Amino acid sequence: APLRYISSLKEWDTFTTTRQPRKAVEHFWTDAAGGRDRARDAIAGYYGRVESANRHFSSYTEGWKTDRGLVNIIFGTPTTIRKNDTGETWTYGDESNLMSLTFTFVKRDDPYSDNDLVLRRDPQLKSAWYRNVESWRNGRIMQNWWGEGVIGTEDDEERIGVWSASRAGGAAERPARGEGVDPPRC
Repeated sequence: APLRYISSLKEWDTFTTTRQPRKAVEHFWTDAAGGRDRARDAIAGYYGRVESANRHFSSYTEGWKTDRGLVNIIFGTPTTIRKNDTGETWTYGDESNLMSLTFTFVKRDDPYSDNDLVLRRDPQLKSAWYRNVESWRNGRIMQNWWGEGVIGTEDDEERIGVWSASRAGGAAERPARGEGVDPPRC
């Protein structure tokens, strides 16, 4: 189901209705990456991020289904995480650089968790969203958008380790390949 974040409606329909879903998913990755070896690397990278999201953001829902899980899967480990009483701010790139991306997560009043954060959706981040999803769909996924290191290293795990669980929305509809993919709405 985490593949929903980067698949089109048509692809998702194929995954969920075919008699051979594993074969359909393998075809998706092989097609996206341009070969079996690169597909293997892409699958390991993507599902490594899913596992990381589940480890760090799960509470009463799986971590990959949370807004922080979503952003972590698509964008990787942020350069900086700032926490305060009302939420968290994640920055990708240098905080003083205008080209850096900043995601703000706001705490939601939740009787089941004191750590339920929701992404404050910003239309200015849409182009970065489309770019990163398209990169995943083209098998170019092993580096953060600013070009630093491989995702899923021990260094990333140490930076992620300060994060904790939250709950937020699931997946939304996705347009066909090449038309871009919108961030899921809660």
